[in-house]
Amino acid sequence: MKLPLILLCLVSFFWACDDNGEKESNDSYLAQKKFMDSLQLKFNIGYKWDTLNRVKYTNDFKEVLKSEKQILGDFKILDFYEKDSLVYVFLKGRNYPYVYFNLLLNKNQENKLRANGTKKVLIINSIEVKKNNFFSYVGTDETDDRFRVINDDPNFLVEGNLIEIAEFHKNQNHE
Repeated sequence: MKLPLILLCLVSFFWACDDNGEKESNDSYLAQKKFMDSLQLKFNIGYKWDTLNRVKYTNDFKEVLKSEKQILGDFKILDFYEKDSLVYVFLKGRNYPYVYFNLLLNKNQENKLRANGTKKVLIINSIEVKKNNFFSYVGTDETDDRFRVINDDPNFLVEGNLIEIAEFHKNQNHE
């Protein structure tokens, strides 16, 4: 008789723990959404790169390029580099189709992006978008075009400027 009661208590306990995890996850999602919405209003942003996930062609980005500012919240930094004494960050959006960004920034912005600890959201100005057909080589001879194959996955490269870096803090009021 005690065994079924113990099992019932254990199942109830694990079920309650799972509900708390879902609630925290949902609360976190809602807080992030509220934060993104507040940034959209503050900076008069027309487009969120994270929601442009059904675009197939370069011309489909025309309206995005006409807007002065866009928001990018879900990204992965791939590289920082300098060219002609200017600093750039190369990053990848985490949506489909994959969008890569090559953004001009200043040294302070680079340091802020390198710092750990908080989720960062980028306010950017996109200047150009182009289809990025990456080439792959079959075999070992990368100088012989007979071995070159076009990877025709729908990848886009966005050239632009980093305007602002906003940091999302879980317990901050984002009004």
